[in-house]
Amino acid sequence: MIKKIIEKIESKVNIENDQYQENLKIVKKDFIEYCMPGSVNNWTHPELPPAQASFVTLCNLIKFKRILDFGSGLSSYCLRKNLNYKTDITSIDNSFVWLSRLFDFCEKNNINTKNFFWLYDHKILNLEKLPLEFLKSKEKTSIKNPGNDYEGKEKELISEICFEPEIYWVFTDTSPLNSPNVPSSLDNNATKSLINLKKGSKNILLNTGNNFETLNSLGKFDFIHFDYGGMRTRESYLKAAFDMLDRTNFSIIYVDDLHRDTIIYDNKKFIDIVDDFLINEKKGIKINCQNALTDSTGGFGAFYIFEGDNN
Repeated sequence: MIKKIIEKIESKVNIENDQYQENLKIVKKDFIEYCMPGSVNNWTHPELPPAQASFVTLCNLIKFKRILDFGSGLSSYCLRKNLNYKTDITSIDNSFVWLSRLFDFCEKNNINTKNFFWLYDHKILNLEKLPLEFLKSKEKTSIKNPGNDYEGKEKELISEICFEPEIYWVFTDTSPLNSPNVPSSLDNNATKSLINLKKGSKNILLNTGNNFETLNSLGKFDFIHFDYGGMRTRESYLKAAFDMLDRTNFSIIYVDDLHRDTIIYDNKKFIDIVDDFLINEKKGIKINCQNALTDSTGGFGAFYIFEGDNN
């Protein structure tokens, strides 16, 4: 069974496939809209259209029941906008700035904004638990542009300023709450952290113990798109993502940035670490879709498929 599924995927997620080419045209437009001034990001950050077209083609082919976008951006927008069937999509990112901008962008374009989660350390916060006004608020200020316009004149540009959350540490004397019999004064001290979410002049203080959930509370997914963390931390996050893959039936995880040639450790590049973990240790199979996934800069990732315990 798994062999036939792989053959089917390799024939459809392919530059010679008509549906892939049609999806490529669509996501190129999405890419431009996403990267335009005043939208979400600039063109140097998101995965380029070949990868996005591959995700859409694969998901429309297999019809996954639950999709996790671990490291969200244009991939979340393309999947939420372009799938030809209804499914559950969850988006996670550690940048509150980019995630809230994406949330706002989707809301403006009438795209589903359910299940956007900000990942802070090992905890997640559903953006739906924050005031919509706060997620959409933007603070703008005039700053001097160090360059000149096409006529050589110095100009002022209007730039949006956004802030990643800050951590406020609170140190509290708890002795008024304790019994006189507490044996040590050291027990009369407590610390906790508050997260200060800030956009312009607006602030929201959140107790880290309130409204936050664990990654495991999201359950299992049969397709995971993984593009998260710095190159030297990605292995740990990849293992956390893989733990969320539903292994009861066949499932697929996509890992980005396999073209990176940085030596991480033991003379291994990222692709070596990923293959060791997903193929040698977890017994996955790499699907050959590289011609469809490789972009104009030479960047690429790969799909890894797992047969599942019930097959």
